[in-house]
Amino acid sequence: MKNIILLTLIFGSLNLTAQKKLGSFKKGEFRLTLGLPYLNHLLLKPNDTTMVNKVGFIGESAGLEYSYSDKKFLAFSFSFVGLADNPLPFPFDKEGDYITQYSSYFSITNNHQKNRITYGYGVNYSINTWAQGFRSLGDSVLSTRNQITNQAIGLTLNCYYRIGKSFNLGAIYRPTYFRQSKSLGSEYEHLISIELLWRIRLYKK
Repeated sequence: MKNIILLTLIFGSLNLTAQKKLGSFKKGEFRLTLGLPYLNHLLLKPNDTTMVNKVGFIGESAGLEYSYSDKKFLAFSFSFVGLADNPLPFPFDKEGDYITQYSSYFSITNNHQKNRITYGYGVNYSINTWAQGFRSLGDSVLSTRNQITNQAIGLTLNCYYRIGKSFNLGAIYRPTYFRQSKSLGSEYEHLISIELLWRIRLYKK
């Protein structure tokens, strides 16, 4: 029993030390964020009849954070998310018919920090694209037969775990509801991403 208590105290002390070394965000800080939305699930409804539900890889994001208190901050970010069939950062193209989809969006979120966890909520403006066409290995440009692009407004929810001083691993849920389209109007779509995120301090007050 004594050994269990001793081990609990030791691991608890190590955890507190790690948290102290990690440091908290401070009021007045500005941080640059660079992200890699590595694994993505995109649900789109480009028209009245087509529903596309696909999982794929690779994307990129960049943004700016400002801490307006020691444990709260605003985040502004722009992201592009693709759905490559392979997890590597370069494509393996195949000749023939193809269907692809991708999304770009801008988010503003209010965020909270609790120990190593940060979580946020806010709004986004998204541009979602679905396309089909033909890919020829001899051509550098894809031949697109049909492409539909919709612009939408929705919510952004995120949660990250701080693994290191700058490195974070997290998840983003981005549902959209209201389209800028008279014919379709309100339509639910969503993006779910697993993201690797680097926070780089630019300025500390």
